[in-house]
Amino acid sequence: MLHFYTGEGARWRVAGMEEETGTESVRNPVEMQDEQILMSAILTGRGIDAENSAGFLNPSLERLHNPFRLEGMELAAARIVRAISENQNLLVYGDYDVDGTTAVSILMNFFHDIGFPASFYIPDRADEGYGISDAAAARIASSQMDVMVTVDCGITAKRQVDAIQAGRAATGRPLDIIITDHHQSDPETLPDAYAVIDPHLPGSTYPFKALCGAGIAWKLVQAVCLKLDRPELPMRYIDLAALATIADIVDLTGENRIMAHFGIEKMNRDPHPGIAALNAVSGGKSGTVDATRIGFMMAPRINAAGRMGDATRAVSLLTVRNPEKALKLAERLDATNKERQEVQEKVFQESLKAVAARSSAEQEPVTVVWGEGWHHGVIGIVASKLVERLHKPAIVLAVSGGEAVGSGRSIEGFDLFEALLSQSAGLMRFGGHSQAGGLTLRADGLDEFRDGINRYAQTRITPEMRVPLLDLEAELGPGTISVSFAKRLSSLEPTGQGNRPPMFLIRNAAVIEVKTLSEGKHLRLKLDKDGLPVSCVGFGMGTRSEHLREGDRIDVAGWLELNEWQGRVTLQFRLADMRLAEVERRRNRFMLEAVRRFESLDCDGDWLYNGIVRSGLPLEAFFPSREDMAAVFRHFRKIPDKACTVGELFRLSRQLSGASGGSLGFFRMMAGLMVFDELGLFSLTLRSDGQYLLQKAEEAEKVDLDDSELLHFLQETAQRLQEN
Repeated sequence: MLHFYTGEGARWRVAGMEEETGTESVRNPVEMQDEQILMSAILTGRGIDAENSAGFLNPSLERLHNPFRLEGMELAAARIVRAISENQNLLVYGDYDVDGTTAVSILMNFFHDIGFPASFYIPDRADEGYGISDAAAARIASSQMDVMVTVDCGITAKRQVDAIQAGRAATGRPLDIIITDHHQSDPETLPDAYAVIDPHLPGSTYPFKALCGAGIAWKLVQAVCLKLDRPELPMRYIDLAALATIADIVDLTGENRIMAHFGIEKMNRDPHPGIAALNAVSGGKSGTVDATRIGFMMAPRINAAGRMGDATRAVSLLTVRNPEKALKLAERLDATNKERQEVQEKVFQESLKAVAARSSAEQEPVTVVWGEGWHHGVIGIVASKLVERLHKPAIVLAVSGGEAVGSGRSIEGFDLFEALLSQSAGLMRFGGHSQAGGLTLRADGLDEFRDGINRYAQTRITPEMRVPLLDLEAELGPGTISVSFAKRLSSLEPTGQGNRPPMFLIRNAAVIEVKTLSEGKHLRLKLDKDGLPVSCVGFGMGTRSEHLREGDRIDVAGWLELNEWQGRVTLQFRLADMRLAEVERRRNRFMLEAVRRFESLDCDGDWLYNGIVRSGLPLEAFFPSREDMAAVFRHFRKIPDKACTVGELFRLSRQLSGASGGSLGFFRMMAGLMVFDELGLFSLTLRSDGQYLLQKAEEAEKVDLDDSELLHFLQETAQRLQEN
């Protein structure tokens, strides 16, 4: 919580302002109060000008691109139509995550609706890994299939496709393989297939590149339906396409926004039975599905099927037609998801221990950890949690039988696919995109891989990239902290990747009330912004109540939301972060600098003298009295020896000031502790991790404060200031 007191360690970047740590900028007051101006600024920040704003705010199916503009689509659609008309054997091969299983489900629902008996195959995550596995390739080569369509995978499976075709050549029964994928491709490893559909293909002119695997599967169905003169059919599966589009965290712009918009509309009006059941078991009410509910409640339960073993259960749920059967299937996935959460937490804790066990891990730009027997199904989530915790890319690998299967997540500005490509010589398989990827390698090559990818990242990850960053749309004033403006913002839905929920800054608000909810888990604040009461909630922020006091002036970052209860609509500000107001942060930054110089003996009277004069702070903030020293001694003699972060020490100084009925302050408290360290009553040690280890002397003898040179130094500086 150091940044709460000083602003250090986190950046709040406000569009159109120079809002960085230690600086102060003020937006035009008119813009802070005008809903229309702010709304236009938000759209502009998303690259949407006035001419295109109506189309963005009001998605239309007419803005979907012709599916035949995708390279390979004409060949693929014609081949599927021939398979249907000749009643050939067709296999849909998909990935085991929510995007892959949903893509499979879209095709299987379509084939069911036209009376065509297709089959599907999804590899086992643990035994086969991502994409077309060698084991699957062998089975497919010996099968009776005439056509295979991959969804959400296959773009890097050149070796496996070649193996299938070689096996088929021996039997004299050809297999036409259609690859549909949305991951980035390497021209050197493109599979030699009947048709390849991927908007990232070299030279592709398709106008929209950000489709997910299920989005491309939906476009494939759209193309086939046009050839079959059934243009209305694809809308039956738009809710499935929306589910995967939101869950796969692709940009919610362009075609993705259109599919998500109409898909959510269908989920709330006429959902597929599997989606309705999924919403019910995750605590949702009919007609209340939105992007947040899909991403955080529904999608994890679909993903749990593949993560914990059998991904076909997800396809069963998303293709079932009976609501009662759908509910039973959804309940099983809900139980599987609970199991996933337990396994995930165990692997996460073990991964943190693995990081801590290596002294060089902190200096490495990419976290690479592995463990024998770690569950394949949770390593991707664990990688995401490590990125969130450590603020750098992370790759987590599960080792078993001499092989390591891994999953990685990245940070903004670092292309993980390119990083994996740089290490491709040592990888058995890999794939993904800029922010996420999967890989397989021999276990005896793990050390070499970790060293290699860190060498690659050394010059590509800057210190700034590792600093947590909040992108804020604007500063709000009382005129825009309103129900009417929140209603305007709802027209941006669905929000997500590429169209983030708009986050705002409320500056210099007074804390009126501090409460915690759910046994201290969540935070509830009442603020006053220029006479306007603002109700705030911070989920998972209950411990931050320790740092807040009524009367504090704080800046808060978060989202404007509407709550509806019994027909009454109220406004709420959901907190993302908070910190003391700039005046107080500036004061604390100076105090912290003074402490750091003081403790390193790099402080002289001139520096402290000039700094105090520039700060405009009262002398009492810097020079502890004997009463202050006694209060510090009594307080710290009562608490156990411990290591404290600088943020915790700021909090302790505020608590100590409140307990003594005065304003002891951070510098005076720290100066007191350093004096006691000098006199042998305490040991105050600054550790390499930035924490202060505070320990009491085992046998403290009575001392005379006049023996402290540090205290004399402070007193002499105070005298100079008083004389001038």
